[in-house]
Amino acid sequence: MERGHFRLVVAGDIAQIHGHHKSFRVGDPTHEQTRLESGEITTTGPMYGHKMMSRDPGTEAAALEAEILERHQLTLESFRPLGKLATGTRRALAMDLGTPSVQAGPDDGSYVLEFSLPPGGYATTVTREVIKDEVSES
Repeated sequence: MERGHFRLVVAGDIAQIHGHHKSFRVGDPTHEQTRLESGEITTTGPMYGHKMMSRDPGTEAAALEAEILERHQLTLESFRPLGKLATGTRRALAMDLGTPSVQAGPDDGSYVLEFSLPPGGYATTVTREVIKDEVSES
């Protein structure tokens, strides 16, 4: 998100069709960008592990994931001693929130946030994005 990649398909990305967990390697970023914008697909992010599906070497997407590992002095093999606890996977970077709503809460200044997520979604991540005090230009 810091680099403006949240709604952008880049060379080497791995994407998923919404509602499915099977990932595929992006062949033509321009074509897949159209599918992303229509809501048909989403790009994925890593949950690092030694068996994780990696992005194509030498691509912009692979460089970004390698940079994150390097920043923490890790490699995919660093996760091997954890065995089945950290084999690695990919998760969708965007999910449908069902029918989200925000209403005034029972206490002065409080709010009630309601939404639903598909399996694999993290309510804490959604909540963090809603309550953060930074304002994005996108």
